[in-house]
Amino acid sequence: MEPTNNSFTFTFDPQIYPLTKTNPPRKVFVRGTFNIWTHDFAEKLELKRDPTGNWTLTLPMKAINIPGNSGRPEYLFYYVDTEGKRHDPVPIYTKKGFSMLGNNLILYPEDAPAYYEKEAAFAQTELSLADFDLTNPEDRFRLSNIRLVPGTKNIWRGYHTYKKSRDTQTEGPRLLVVKEFLESQNIKSIITLSGKEEPIEGQEEICTHEQAIISQENELFVDTSYETVYYNSDGKEFKSLMQQIVSFINTHPAPFYIHCRLGSDRTGVTCAVLAALAGADWQEICKDYHRTSFMGIKEYRSPDLLKYSFEKLLGKPITDVKNLQEEVADSLELKEGIRQQPSACQHF
Repeated sequence: MEPTNNSFTFTFDPQIYPLTKTNPPRKVFVRGTFNIWTHDFAEKLELKRDPTGNWTLTLPMKAINIPGNSGRPEYLFYYVDTEGKRHDPVPIYTKKGFSMLGNNLILYPEDAPAYYEKEAAFAQTELSLADFDLTNPEDRFRLSNIRLVPGTKNIWRGYHTYKKSRDTQTEGPRLLVVKEFLESQNIKSIITLSGKEEPIEGQEEICTHEQAIISQENELFVDTSYETVYYNSDGKEFKSLMQQIVSFINTHPAPFYIHCRLGSDRTGVTCAVLAALAGADWQEICKDYHRTSFMGIKEYRSPDLLKYSFEKLLGKPITDVKNLQEEVADSLELKEGIRQQPSACQHF
């Protein structure tokens, strides 16, 4: 069902979602995916059965207008049967354009379902090693999500330097590309956004180049989260994170390499902020952020999700921003600190 300006009605239709005949639903719920509905509205997410046999729930749009990776609100249904067992049913029919990577999407009246149908097919693409020409630097960078942060000369971003996050044939070569990049680019400082994780013995290894960086105290380990960078970008934790990163960049040798696990969310948002601080324009920042989707590991990221984070940080629509660089710096209380250290500009 399409949202109105004020509300959205969820409908759980037993004709679409196959149910167990012996233990029918006693309660039906909706849950948000890749967002924070359940943090604030857990007690309000139970659907009620209507005379037609469907279960429905109407919620205010302001409560659920929180995007997932698709850039639109995403949700799934689950139910509890008469014996108290939980079920996560998969629909036997999904309206084209209203789902992505298994999640249902809430589209707005102005949205074109055909666009989301196309993007959903793109998001579902999983590339094999044969799809990459590892003699081509562009393909090597795409495999490992490596690229220069827009607006900067010495700040690179990419995949984790040694942790394996996917059980695929591309994972080993992906990490090898990162290792070789650290050495060939002579990376001198690393910012790790997924905490200090020990390598699994016999399966993972910190390369000699990174070990030297760590021993010289030129690697910053911080552990932030998906929720912090997207949904709490106006909070103290995110502000502190960005202040810590900028301070590290101002006081450590370039070139820099920034990563989390996949180089998508925590890396994507923090590097978008750094790009803004370096003077990159919004279109350039969004284009770079979206490039994570081209890795071919079913990690689709819509620039609309990044926009949500920035608008929450700035407290206004992107279209109302007159000077992105200055307003981001002001929101994070960074402008004065950067000006006090002009020598650090070479890093940006």
